[in-house]
Amino acid sequence: MPATARASGPDVVSDLQLSIMRLLVTGSTDSAIAHRLGVSTRTITEHVRRISGRLDSGSRARLGCLIATSGLLDEPVSEN
Repeated sequence: MPATARASGPDVVSDLQLSIMRLLVTGSTDSAIAHRLGVSTRTITEHVRRISGRLDSGSRARLGCLIATSGLLDEPVSEN
């Protein structure tokens, strides 16, 4: 069953991608995110690649900054 998503069309962001973005901005590694979300590291790596492409970020650090300042996350981000 697919995850629910925000928006529609090519800019759809799934609940999994939102969870990944929340953890990305805390500096979590792909393997830590995968463990926390119960999916494979490869799945996380692919989602990070897609998110990075959408936001046209040149680095993982830049991606975290773009996510944090973009308004994509609708609630405050914490490491907990």
